[in-house]
Amino acid sequence: MLLPVFLLSFIGYEYPFGSHKLDLLWEIGCLLVSMLGLSVRILTSGTVPAGTSGRNTKRQKADALNTTGVYSIVRHPLYLGNYLIALGVSLFPRSWFLPIIVSLAFILYTRGSSLPRRSIWKANLGINTGSGQRESRRSFRDLSLINRRSCHSAGGLL
Repeated sequence: MLLPVFLLSFIGYEYPFGSHKLDLLWEIGCLLVSMLGLSVRILTSGTVPAGTSGRNTKRQKADALNTTGVYSIVRHPLYLGNYLIALGVSLFPRSWFLPIIVSLAFILYTRGSSLPRRSIWKANLGINTGSGQRESRRSFRDLSLINRRSCHSAGGLL
């Protein structure tokens, strides 16, 4: 869907300030942003306790809402990882409008996919998602609140 916009962003492509070296630095920075997103996804997938999430597409099968590990920092770490990957790709052509379009599309996508999940959490698990969001936001400011015992499967990264 965004591929034509991405390709159009290369029109008028020039090296920044005519420097190939600055171009390489920019490309490495874009790669690092995307790699950070991939790292968030790997860390999240490697530290999720059993019974809290899955790859199901028909209905939610979680027995409990995960509030430990990476989920104690941000409510949807996989979405954050996906966003960072897409942001790195959108920054690559150095077009001001592409990261804005990707960010707006991502906001619309995550809003649409997380709203049905909230109603499922409330119905099946009896969870008030507002309190979970407040806990995640509060924990984002204090990274020492991460439950380190839930992160052992990441090889002691945390």
